[in-house]
Amino acid sequence: MYIVRTGEVELRRRFLRDPGQAKTLAVVEAGGFFGELAFFGPARRATEAVARTDTRLWKLDYDDLQRLTGSNAAGAVNVLQVILRMLVPKLEALIEEHAVLFELARLLPKIETVGELTKVVFDLILDAVDAEDAGLLAVWNVFNEEFDIIQSTEHVTERHLGADHPVARELRQTRSELIIPRTSQDARFKDVPYLGRSFIAAPVLYADDLRGLVILANTAAEQAFRSSHRLLLKTVCTLMGEKLHDLERRQEDTLRKRLAEGKLSADI
Repeated sequence: MYIVRTGEVELRRRFLRDPGQAKTLAVVEAGGFFGELAFFGPARRATEAVARTDTRLWKLDYDDLQRLTGSNAAGAVNVLQVILRMLVPKLEALIEEHAVLFELARLLPKIETVGELTKVVFDLILDAVDAEDAGLLAVWNVFNEEFDIIQSTEHVTERHLGADHPVARELRQTRSELIIPRTSQDARFKDVPYLGRSFIAAPVLYADDLRGLVILANTAAEQAFRSSHRLLLKTVCTLMGEKLHDLERRQEDTLRKRLAEGKLSADI
């Protein structure tokens, strides 16, 4: 069992059918722990742990844990209570993610337009993430080379984000989710009004190309977003990227067909 003293550790599971791919299950931050199932027995681990940053850990071996709890019944109960308190949020996050994925799997095959896709995704995200009071979903427009804001809350008045927008620039560089616990203390973002006092952002990718982005902000509270929110956004945005590519490919195929038939009109 490991306790994270400093840094971040990503817990992920690889798949036998494609060992090169891994599903991120959790991100453990300073003060959190993982491997807590060692308390219940020396079972084979089903996940791998990878440091996301420079990380320092405290390690408690299974035998040491057994000696500690075996010699002190009250201490054993206290350890179990702490573990259960830590497990409950993890289980709640998994249940929420499962519910969102179930709904996406049900709706995605029926979606025919980018507008439908962004509305479904944005509504599901707003329902699932309980920490935001402002947000937007934007999709890259190849014609004007901007991100068109297709869905947003009332706090966002802009309709486009430039390619050099600080959040877009960061997501393009990292290709990864971004949590900023204190916006005012980060020089990259402090002058963007709708980013609130804290925010989270996620890229919509296809083949490692940034095709869109989601930003959720809390205008009143710092440190409003958790690693479970990051994992949920990552999963949803991955599915959105694949569906967005499918819709764009179908639209291109339709335009090519109409062009070949000499039926491409000026309003297309």
